[in-house]
Amino acid sequence: EPPVTVVDKTGDIARVKASFDNSHGKNVLLFDMVRENGEWSVDDVRSIEGSDQWTLTKTLNVCKAKPC
Repeated sequence: EPPVTVVDKTGDIARVKASFDNSHGKNVLLFDMVRENGEWSVDDVRSIEGSDQWTLTKTLNVCKAKPC
């Protein structure tokens, strides 16, 4: 499987999966992408495999409420 793949894409919304290894093992992230004014940008990032699963926007919202 390639390290980066487009999971799905419709109009101005896409999901891209990226797989990579680091010192803690394999990580698989899902990037929610949106196209605005012809440019693609990241809307959210989710860890979708492994024991430490998270969503970036949820993590950031928790850190707003209390120190992380």
